[in-house]
Amino acid sequence: MSFFPSKTLVASALKTRSRRLAEAAASAKSDVSYPTPSLEGLTPNIYEQALREVNDHITLDESLVEKAKEAYEEVGRYLVKKLHWETNDIEIVPQGSAATQTLIRSPGRKDFDIDAVCKVNINRIEADDPIGFFETIGDALKRRYGKDVNPKNRCWNINFVGHGFYLEFTPSAPLETVSLEQRASMGLAVAFEPSYQATALGVVDNKERGWKPSNPEGFAHWVSDTAQLQLVLRQRLSEEAVAAAGVNPVPDQNVAIHDTLQTAIRLFKRHRDMCVRRNAFQSKYQPISVILVTLVTGIYKGLAKLGHTYEHPIALLTDLAELLPHMIEHRDNDEWWVANPTVEGENFAEKWNMDGGKRKDAFDSWCKLLAADLQRLLKASTPEEARKVAQEVFGTGSDQRDPDDGNMPPKPERQHPVIPVKPSNGLA
Repeated sequence: MSFFPSKTLVASALKTRSRRLAEAAASAKSDVSYPTPSLEGLTPNIYEQALREVNDHITLDESLVEKAKEAYEEVGRYLVKKLHWETNDIEIVPQGSAATQTLIRSPGRKDFDIDAVCKVNINRIEADDPIGFFETIGDALKRRYGKDVNPKNRCWNINFVGHGFYLEFTPSAPLETVSLEQRASMGLAVAFEPSYQATALGVVDNKERGWKPSNPEGFAHWVSDTAQLQLVLRQRLSEEAVAAAGVNPVPDQNVAIHDTLQTAIRLFKRHRDMCVRRNAFQSKYQPISVILVTLVTGIYKGLAKLGHTYEHPIALLTDLAELLPHMIEHRDNDEWWVANPTVEGENFAEKWNMDGGKRKDAFDSWCKLLAADLQRLLKASTPEEARKVAQEVFGTGSDQRDPDDGNMPPKPERQHPVIPVKPSNGLA
C-alpha cells in the first residue's frame, strides 16, 4: 500500500482532463524522424530529439557532481573524528534530486544543491533532546566550515564557496534500530509504507522543537522502482550499474530521453524555473521539487497500474503534463494534499493551506503554461522548428544563455557514467 493513491487519482484525472495535449500528440508528426539513429539504437522523432538536446543541456557537469559527492563523504569522516564516534555510528546518503537522478542546472544560478541525510546511531543521541542533537552536529560543522554553515528548519546548509555547489545536510536517527516504545516517546509512532520501512527516519524539526517522521531514502527508492515500470513499448536499453557493497553513491545524473520518468521530472523542473525567471509567479510560491516529483511519479505509477502503454516517449510525456493539475487531493477538511507515498500523514503541500491560495494558484498557472508550451512544440513540423521552440521554452538556446552561464556550454548527447568513488572509513 502507498499513502499516495496514484491509481485512484489517475483514473479520475483521465476522466476530467481536457485531452488537448493528448490530441496534439496524436496528430503530431511522430513519423518524421532524424536520419541517424540515437545512441540507444532507436531513431528519435523530431520532438524527442529536441527534448533530448534540452535534457543534455540541463545535465550538470559530472566533475561538479563528483566534487559534491566527495564533499559530503568528507563531512561524514570529519564528524566521526570530531565527535569521537565510531565509523559505524554514522551513515551519509544522498537524498532529494541527487538520489532520484533529477539534478538539473538552474537558469541564472551557478551553484546547485546536494541534499544529504546524516543517519546517526540512536545510542549516540539523547532521544528526548532533538534540538541538542541538531545543535551538536551544527557546532561541529561550524568548527570546520565556519560562517559557511547556517541552520534551516531541518538541516544545516553548508556553502562550499567557489566550488559550484552547497550541501543541505539533515541530521537524523534511523528508526529501524529504535524500539516501538522509544518511537512513541519520540512522537514517531506513525506508519511507514512496508516496502520502504527499513529506511524510515526521525529528523529534527526546529519549528516544532521535536522529532518528525521522514523517509527520503525510501522516497528515492519509490521513484526508482516506479521508473522501472515499462510504459513505452520500444525497448529501453539498460546500462550496467557499478556500485561497491556498502556504498551509497550519488546516482549518475545522465539519463536518456527513454528514461521517461526522470526525464519528465527534469524537463518539468526546468520549465518551472524558467517560469519563475520570466515572472509568471514568485519563486517563494513555485511548486517545490518534492511535490513535482511526487505528482509526476504518481501519474506514471497510476498509468502503469491501469495498463496504459505508449508508442513513443513524447506521448507519455504529454499525458504526464496533461494529468498533472488533476492530481492534487482536496480533502474533507478543505485542505490541499500531496501525500508522502512512504510516510503516513505527511502532507508535502502543507504550506498551500497557509498562504491564502498563492501556492495553489502558482501551481495551476504553471500547469497551464507547461501544457501551452508543449502544444507549441507539438505544432512544429520540422526538426529545426522543434529545436527552436524547445530552446525558447526551456531557455537553452545560445541567445538565451545567461552571462554567468556562458562557461557551461551545452553538453554532448551522452556522457560516460560517473564511477562511484568508494569513501574511506566505511562511510556512505
